[in-house]
Amino acid sequence: MVKSVTPGFVSYSIYTKDDIENGAVIDAEARIIFNVKEPIDTPTIFHTIDVSKPTSTVNVLPATTNDTNFKVSWSGSDNYLRYIVSVYWLFRK
Repeated sequence: MVKSVTPGFVSYSIYTKDDIENGAVIDAEARIIFNVKEPIDTPTIFHTIDVSKPTSTVNVLPATTNDTNFKVSWSGSDNYLRYIVSVYWLFRK
């Protein structure tokens, strides 16, 4: 028998219904079937659906300034799952 030295992988996508509720849980499991070996069942994993939009807020700035450099800071969160937003995209008009 020839032993494979190439690791395998799998990927998948989840498409939800439009009316899915916040907090819905989607379980996923798989069975790996080989040509000559017994199948292997993978552990069950889950995905919790979060359909709420995250929020972000720019902290108060002075009404006016003569400085050409000033500090801008902000914060954000995703209230449903209590996540802290870690990436912000800033756009300048």
